[in-house]
Amino acid sequence: MRESVGKANGGSDEILARAGSTGVELRCLDASDAGYRARYAAECDGVTEDAEVRRIERRILACIRRSDYLGVVALDGERRIGHVEGDVRGTGLVISDIYVEEAYRSMGIGKRLLEAIIARASWRGATEVEFCTEADNLPMQRVGKRLGFILTRLHYERRLVD
Repeated sequence: MRESVGKANGGSDEILARAGSTGVELRCLDASDAGYRARYAAECDGVTEDAEVRRIERRILACIRRSDYLGVVALDGERRIGHVEGDVRGTGLVISDIYVEEAYRSMGIGKRLLEAIIARASWRGATEVEFCTEADNLPMQRVGKRLGFILTRLHYERRLVD
């Protein structure tokens, strides 16, 4: 995996890695990806109103520009098909989101995204990494185990209103 230093958040147009034999390339997520991230976030939240999507895009752009932000995007040609992002907090990387389009899953892309962001975080001085996933997201749990993550806590929720 190649490393490059560029913009304030470590962003660069340089390809960080290729995801096995898939032809998918990984590069640092940067300001040019804010629209993609906003559309993804809006879809997750069921947001369809253009003004709200633009507000989400501005919020994401502000995050991308923070010095503690790290992100990696997976590209199939020019098409963005996945990403991982998080924040370096002290000596730790807290991964806040990882996603790979359904058609590209089980190809090792999620694992490569995690490896790429972990390498960047390590370069920035991080000595530990954490992420959370849903209890039924077994593929993500398997990827975590393959990369040496261990389960350290459980999270419980209770809805007060239906």
